Amino acid sequence: MIVNSRVPGHEAQCFAIDHGHAGRLAARVLLSRGHREIAVLAGPTDTPDNAERMVIAFMEAQRTH
Repeated sequence: MIVNSRVPGHEAQCFAIDHGHAGRLAARVLLSRGHREIAVLAGPTDTPDNAERMVIAFMEAQRTH
């Protein structure tokens, strides 16, 4: 089993979180409940999972709502 990585040819043994989907889902839930001033606490933006989840997906969902 490979955790939090995708290895070509070994997809059946890989377990990875869809950070982009998680960020979009979090933003959608908060926005749909009327929240507009949302603070985001995240790790460094230069790490791939933080960048995917927060910088790209969460912020994109806020812009398109």
